[in-house]
Amino acid sequence: MTNAYLKRSLSDLVGSLRQAEGRCVVLMGAGCSLSAGIPLANALIQEIRTRYPEAYTRSLQGHSEKWPNYNEVMEQLSPNERQSLLNRYIEQAKVNWAHLALAQLFANKKIDRVLTVNFDPLLLKACSLVNFFPAIYDLAGTDRFKSHRIAPQSLFYLNGQHTGFVMLNGQDELEAHRKKLKTIVGDTGVRRLWLVVGYSGEADPLLDVLAEQDCFDGDLYWLGHSPEPSERLRQSQLFQRGRHAFYVGGQDADECLTTLAQQLSCFPPDLLVRPHVHLQSLMDHILFETGGPAAQAIQTKLQVQLSRFVDLAQAESGVTNLEQAEGWMLAGQYQSVIDWFDQLTAEQKFDGALDVASWAWVMQGGKLAEEAQAVAAQDLGAARVLWQQAGEKYGQALKIKPDKHEAAYNWGNALDKEAQ
Repeated sequence: MTNAYLKRSLSDLVGSLRQAEGRCVVLMGAGCSLSAGIPLANALIQEIRTRYPEAYTRSLQGHSEKWPNYNEVMEQLSPNERQSLLNRYIEQAKVNWAHLALAQLFANKKIDRVLTVNFDPLLLKACSLVNFFPAIYDLAGTDRFKSHRIAPQSLFYLNGQHTGFVMLNGQDELEAHRKKLKTIVGDTGVRRLWLVVGYSGEADPLLDVLAEQDCFDGDLYWLGHSPEPSERLRQSQLFQRGRHAFYVGGQDADECLTTLAQQLSCFPPDLLVRPHVHLQSLMDHILFETGGPAAQAIQTKLQVQLSRFVDLAQAESGVTNLEQAEGWMLAGQYQSVIDWFDQLTAEQKFDGALDVASWAWVMQGGKLAEEAQAVAAQDLGAARVLWQQAGEKYGQALKIKPDKHEAAYNWGNALDKEAQ
């Protein structure tokens, strides 16, 4: 893919999300759950090869020139074996930054629908952590589809859930599921902005269904880990001129979704920086009066404990507003953190303040180093200027906190890239 009109940047996507005003659908795949502890298809194939050698051998039949794909291998396992293979990872997985950021975008109505080919409940867990509860539909477990009954903000499990009656991961099963996939894509429509993240399109017919659409009137952004789209994506013709489908390469799910949430003022969640506000919002869901005097006494006790927690947090933060600075840090507002630190007196620059400020310098340096690496092939002079600026940021981090090993390590990496 060499045509510039097929590529867009994360900044372009931020602008499109603002213009969409909440009319956005996210299609998420396995890449969103990788850092949470759920392996990708190739790793699962190798595990099947070790744990179920007979099944793997059966999947090789008829493949003289190529290896079997994930669906062909999974098809050789019994339903119980498939469930055992996947659930071992799903049940131990924890919510990562990608799911937390996506939940914030969902809760703040920057997106109104999520389609997932994953079986895990990580996005649901993340939504509950931010006090948001979308409608849930399992497309694999129902024969009826009533578009007029779909809730305004909804999550669709396209191929089933790990605790559901059906998990579709065999080749024949997924091919038979194509009609339902066409139904949900048709209902979702092309007037919404489409955001595809963590999804390869290799393991099911959904990519073909998307490629059948003449044009995405609201635009489609495909965020991929590789700098260029895969051979499968190129063959799909999804990115042909006039379809308004674009590829954004070199993206990590945790980082890019967090960046989107930060840029749209949706990050961090209260749970991380204002836990007392989060706890109060949870209590607001409970009608204590229905539990009688005992329940109301508990409510009073909890309110007193929350007040004490707020007093303690304010005492620890003192006049430095450390809690606010930590919020800026997670929101990606690094310059705000630096400006805040510069206004502190020498006595106020204690360990917590030093740590937050040094991280702000490190993060600024990291962004400059990434920009340098991105432009180095086209403009080495500009890249060298950016690497120098990155070094200055890392140096500032070490100046205020000499034991900040992340600053030294990242500075060394940047110098190594520049030397290369």
